[in-house]
Amino acid sequence: MEVRNVVIIVVDALRARNLGCYGYSKNTSPNIDSLAREGVLFEQAYCCSNCTDPSLTAMLSGKYPISSGIVNHGARVTEEEIQEFHGKRIALLSEMLQSRGFSTLAVDWLGRWHGRGYTCYCAPWDGGTRGFLWRTARRLSRVRLRMLQQLSGLVVPGWWGRELGKFPDADARKVCDRAVELISASGGRRFLLLVHFWDTHSRYNPPRRFAEAMKVGCGQGRSQRFDEILGQIGDPKWRDYIRYCVKGAADVDDVIARYDGAIAYVDHEIGRLVDALRQNGLLEKTLIVLTSDHGESLADHGIYFTHHGLYEETIHVPLILSHAGLPGNRRVRGLVQHIDIVPTVLDLLKVEAESALDGESLLPLISGKVEGFRSAVYVEEFHTERKRTIRAGSYKYIHALSPEGAVCRYCRRVHGDMEELYDLRQDPLETTNIIAAKPEVASELRERLSEWAMHLQKKSARGSVEGRIRELKSMGRV
Repeated sequence: MEVRNVVIIVVDALRARNLGCYGYSKNTSPNIDSLAREGVLFEQAYCCSNCTDPSLTAMLSGKYPISSGIVNHGARVTEEEIQEFHGKRIALLSEMLQSRGFSTLAVDWLGRWHGRGYTCYCAPWDGGTRGFLWRTARRLSRVRLRMLQQLSGLVVPGWWGRELGKFPDADARKVCDRAVELISASGGRRFLLLVHFWDTHSRYNPPRRFAEAMKVGCGQGRSQRFDEILGQIGDPKWRDYIRYCVKGAADVDDVIARYDGAIAYVDHEIGRLVDALRQNGLLEKTLIVLTSDHGESLADHGIYFTHHGLYEETIHVPLILSHAGLPGNRRVRGLVQHIDIVPTVLDLLKVEAESALDGESLLPLISGKVEGFRSAVYVEEFHTERKRTIRAGSYKYIHALSPEGAVCRYCRRVHGDMEELYDLRQDPLETTNIIAAKPEVASELRERLSEWAMHLQKKSARGSVEGRIRELKSMGRV
């Protein structure tokens, strides 16, 4: 059956291991599990970066962060990165489909380059006084921005306010309401719809009934109390933020219950979103892609309620594709990454990519024509630490780019070591660094990781030159 429409659902900071379809014991995700049963679930899907800005850019451009130029996140994204990204003339999926007559829609608030190519790019609160104050705040200096945020009520207290994502107005119900409005108003025109849910990002503040339901059977031997936790966080501002996030929680198990409750809340709204497609007669014609930009650490590896670190809980993400024309209840084991989403969507729509992509279509993997086309996945972190990792076979190697890059700027200590090696088949929780026992494996993976980075850097440099030439040609200067 032909794919006419595409809905991409991004659940921010959703780790795969906390979903029922990925083996979680709690009933957090009945609607997501239903999508998995009706469609294709990728068991070994990975993000390309563990922060939203570079990860979402990779997901919707089909380019690794090194290739696109966007490697940092939030306020740390430099003007040079943005200029490099624009200079390469990299097309986002929204731009590719808009140029082919699709109505391109998004419910998100990030803006900047993320908003390129959309017919309607709107936050859940767009319109009215609050929407006006928000749009104005985004254009102002940080001091004035913070003042307007406080006036508009769109920010949590303290320094973290500049991140602009931890406030109740982005809750799942309002996000879903706006998405349903856009679906209902599509009027039969082919559309791309991006829906970005934020509730699973700290501070995990779902309606009380969802969190309470997840307290049953919560004890996992992690009931570390917060006085212990706060003593391990070196940066006082980050310590204040964590204190704010966990306000009212007694221990780690309480926070896990809140996080699981946030998943259940988003899952409930995803069920409403799917129902809206069904009621509008669009479900069988629509490809649904569900994923997250990265996972989350809930005290794993001594990392508290955020997503720095390149361990599995942070970089292993859910990826589910559902459409009437795809196999049902299909589980795929091959290694895949976010960069494979764009070529897969284009393949299903029978649309040619506008430029070379780093990813590949997943259709041969889905159909069983190949068992795996990717021998390794690569993920990088540039926000709190400067590290890269490669996963190949059962082994995973993590490398800090420098001694300074190994030190987490939030916790002010090194998570792990300068180099780490894990056998995920024997040690799925990454508890034992076996680099001393397997130096030959570490050496091989170190070389592959270095070659990958150098290849992309050279390719990126060529892309910058070619993009500038195209720009000059469009201006009639060449």
